Amino acid sequence: MDSEAINPGSSLTPTINPSWPGQYAFGFYKQGNGYAVGIFFARISQKIVVWIANRDNAPVAADVSLNFTSDGRMVLQSAQGKEIINVVNFVGAVTSAASAFMLDTGNFVFVSESNHSTGLFRALMQQDGYLALYPIGTLYTIQYGYLSKPIGAQNTTTDPTLPTKKEDVGPRSFTYAELERMTDNFKEELGRGAFGIVYKGAIGNGTKFVAVKKLEKLLADPKREFHTEMKVIGRTHHKNLIRLLGYCHDGLNRHLVYEYMSNGSLAEILFTPKNKPCWDERIEIACNVAKGILYLHEDCVPQIIHCDIKPQNILMDENMCAKISDFGLAKLLKPDQTKTLTGIRGTRGYVAPEWHRKVPHVTVKVDVYSFGIVLLEIICCRKSVDSNLPEKEAILEEWTFDCFEHAELSKLVNDEEVDNSQLERMVKVALWCILDDPSLRPSMKKVLLMLLELWD
Repeated sequence: MDSEAINPGSSLTPTINPSWPGQYAFGFYKQGNGYAVGIFFARISQKIVVWIANRDNAPVAADVSLNFTSDGRMVLQSAQGKEIINVVNFVGAVTSAASAFMLDTGNFVFVSESNHSTGLFRALMQQDGYLALYPIGTLYTIQYGYLSKPIGAQNTTTDPTLPTKKEDVGPRSFTYAELERMTDNFKEELGRGAFGIVYKGAIGNGTKFVAVKKLEKLLADPKREFHTEMKVIGRTHHKNLIRLLGYCHDGLNRHLVYEYMSNGSLAEILFTPKNKPCWDERIEIACNVAKGILYLHEDCVPQIIHCDIKPQNILMDENMCAKISDFGLAKLLKPDQTKTLTGIRGTRGYVAPEWHRKVPHVTVKVDVYSFGIVLLEIICCRKSVDSNLPEKEAILEEWTFDCFEHAELSKLVNDEEVDNSQLERMVKVALWCILDDPSLRPSMKKVLLMLLELWD
């Protein structure tokens, strides 16, 4: 439930905060020896902050107040009534606000009484039927655009990539003979997965590399599995998901043609010491993986549960941008469902505990669990289970919890120089994701909000 309207004349203090009816709260929280203003989860005793106002400023004293002034501004004032700073700097057409709301989306929204016909974005209908939004003052180019969903779909955009060329609209069909030519008779193997072997190929007279996945070792209904992966990938378009360029369904031959990822998998990056990314790069990787999963959960119609999130299924492009692959295990949900009926799927070590309870229905929280394990591996640059380590360190989630309990988190990063507050927050997010009870795990939207706060 969203909060009631907050009107000008209202105020907050560090020692007196109102009770918020929804999932999020807006107000003061303790920061160091003072207080800061932000948005945090309202129903958790420990304030987990998802947004901070004026984050570069020093914390304020306990005798300040946050006032929603009569002229529609949100300002901090000292005990003597002196205005310290504007907490929210309004931009664009809106220069003051008539009311404010704390929404269950995590957004604190100001509403203006001025003309609403002028906003911060311009809408443009693309040739492929998608509506794109471009911020005022920017070019109509891919780096500035935000892609909406088709009419009738839920509008929860999460930073997708805009299609700009005809080849971006949908996958094309290839014959088996074409794939043989593309791959030089399947000469160069890139890797092997649960569903088959991946080969390197080239299209456009050899100017563009691709990855050709030969589907084998399928489940009982290989035709259904093939069409599942085809439909799922064909309907998705996000910068943190592998893009399906084409497919082959020629007799008994079933192949998928993907964009080529030059830097291999996240597993090769994390678990090879010479390839180990720095701390900031690891935070960015975690954010990008979370964005991809959130898109699957909330921006795809039907909703998609991946069911096999792991470092081997996260690939890195030439810019070290993480992209989720292998949708052969993905299950589609009907619009009126919140759960999916399926057998146990996934990879040992990343599979959520509810899979093993003979519960026929699982939710998107199985992906949240798997992401939590992957996040621990990103933090520590090691595998979730490693029998070569001492017994107490062999299982990463158990060792992490032990280090957390004893305030020894630096052991997790082998005394690498990292921001300790970021490390603690990353670990808290990961441990929250892998709670045994799926109903207590956060949504991927909450996970992403917390990770983006670190990345910013």
